[in-house]
Amino acid sequence: MKRILFSLLGVMVAMGMNAHHFAEVNADGDTIYYNRVSDAKYGKAAVEVTYKGSWYRAFTDNYKDTIVIPNTVKHGDTTFTVVGIGEQAFSICHELTSITIADSIKYIRNAAFKECRKLAQINYNAVHCADLSMQEYAPFSFANMYWGWYEYPEGRTDYPDYYHQEYAMKELNIGAQVEHIPAFMFYGMAGAAGVADYRQRTTVVKDSINGIESINFLGVPKTIGDQAFRHNMKLYSVTIPAGVEKIGDAAFADCDTLTKVVINAAIDKVPQYCFMNCHRLADLTLPSSIKGISYKAFANCDSLIKMDLPLGVTTIGPSAFAGCDKLARVNLDKLTGLTTIDGYAFSQCLVLDSVKLYNQGTGVTIGNYAYEDCTNLSYVDLKGAKQIGDYVFSGCRNLKTTVVPKTFLAIRQNTFRYVDDTMEVLTEDDESRSEYAADPHWKRFFKSPAGVEQVSKKKETDTNRSYKTVRDGQIVIQKGDRTFNLLGQEIK
Repeated sequence: MKRILFSLLGVMVAMGMNAHHFAEVNADGDTIYYNRVSDAKYGKAAVEVTYKGSWYRAFTDNYKDTIVIPNTVKHGDTTFTVVGIGEQAFSICHELTSITIADSIKYIRNAAFKECRKLAQINYNAVHCADLSMQEYAPFSFANMYWGWYEYPEGRTDYPDYYHQEYAMKELNIGAQVEHIPAFMFYGMAGAAGVADYRQRTTVVKDSINGIESINFLGVPKTIGDQAFRHNMKLYSVTIPAGVEKIGDAAFADCDTLTKVVINAAIDKVPQYCFMNCHRLADLTLPSSIKGISYKAFANCDSLIKMDLPLGVTTIGPSAFAGCDKLARVNLDKLTGLTTIDGYAFSQCLVLDSVKLYNQGTGVTIGNYAYEDCTNLSYVDLKGAKQIGDYVFSGCRNLKTTVVPKTFLAIRQNTFRYVDDTMEVLTEDDESRSEYAADPHWKRFFKSPAGVEQVSKKKETDTNRSYKTVRDGQIVIQKGDRTFNLLGQEIK
């Protein structure tokens, strides 16, 4: 009985030590471990790269230095196609410095490169790898993360020193044949290192960890997936090549060090959340093909000083530039086809001092809260507007002058909430002035609306009344039938 028991135990140990199906040496002399893949869509002769043994922590540093994953591997009489990188395959390979991912790779599983804290270079060649989902742990997320775990002696309350690591991530090379950069693939390559106390169940962060420094496109991928590069905290500049057909939502969101972006791709919109929270983004080039700026595309990009939107832009989406608190100028007056400025689009743009819409036939619809709390805003030209929502200029306490279109523009009770009654409303003629002055929401900006109506009816005989108005795009002073510029010179 004992003999049988020991024999079974030996089999179990052997299985535990050799859970990978086989190992082969690649062209560089490095041993790579493989599991056969049972998924029928990859065929019978398909394998994925895995770790040595039955558990990813069974052997540390399975892979070191530079590893090149081959497209195929021969084992016995069979040539297998390498279709994937398994879960935790390279996890805790602390001495891995460079990885080359084969063209043939179709998927990369959760945490495949977790804690590869010396990984400095990724050569990514997978032609069309599968997207990950938000629920999955991105393969390179926190690739450089390292935690020191300590259980303190009784009575000790301070945190001991941990082993400081130099986090090496530098370079991501996207291969010439790559067609698709998967969703979430390079997400979250930033984090923190710390120490933890099991007994106290507390953790203290000791160091920050930064993501990739540069992305080099050696070819032209057709698509970039959702959140593909989100939350890389050491990425300074990105140039997206011409030929890219689609950029996913939040593709570069939360890249806090990103200062320069050049998009050469002929895309028709900037996707939602695309550069949200890129706090240092100051230099931006968009292609002329852009028609729309989507939801929160540049929200909280608080280093943007000016925004030269492509002249074909027709729609500025909700919260597109919300919280861009250094944005001083936007070229709306050049956008001949602009139809929509959605709600909160420019809310809390704290240094924006003026708004002027292009005055064209179709008119622009401005959504609720579009310029809420733009506290430096002093001049607004709405001649190009056809519809305006509620709370649009709420909190714009320094707003001094608003120019309105000749065709009456209705507002709501709180469109100018917290704007002082002394704001001037400039109209194009006496008739429209009377209409605005009589409106229950506009009239508070006219000191004597009834008097204005009365004067307008006998304007031919009254030469003493004067008011500011707009002629040919210029602010002038109208006194009876005579017109003067702001220097007091009569205009014939």
